[in-house]
Amino acid sequence: MRHIAERQWHKVCDQSLMKRALLLAIIILTGVVAPGCKKSGENATGTTPTNMEFNYMFDKKEVFIADARADLTELDQRINELSEKVTTASAAVKAAAQPRIDDLRKQRVALGKKVETLKTAKEGDWNGLKTDYQKAESQMKLSLHDAWKWVQDNAGL
Repeated sequence: MRHIAERQWHKVCDQSLMKRALLLAIIILTGVVAPGCKKSGENATGTTPTNMEFNYMFDKKEVFIADARADLTELDQRINELSEKVTTASAAVKAAAQPRIDDLRKQRVALGKKVETLKTAKEGDWNGLKTDYQKAESQMKLSLHDAWKWVQDNAGL
């Protein structure tokens, strides 16, 4: 007579039980791993990622610079849109908004210079220059957002 220890697993347990155990293990693993995953092309908030959300290493310098140029083009468009909106506002709002718009244009020029610096960056300088650009870009986007909010609040647009 055979002992239970000598029996084969699939004969001791029903195969449907094994399938359920496997399914349960997959579900548990999915629950542990999936919360840290993001949908392709989206960050955790569901917005389009900017170059700030990626860690561009030196070997991806050209990609970072292309993305930065695209961001600069978008910033130019947003500044121009803001400037257009201000033209329909009262004289007082125009006068108060113009220094904000001028400051945004100065920040944009400074960002453009940082991109030019990145183009000639050496590998040892890359991370510092890239971080400097990212901080300046983040600050400019915040300033642009604040300027839009101010114009909307004060011009009734």
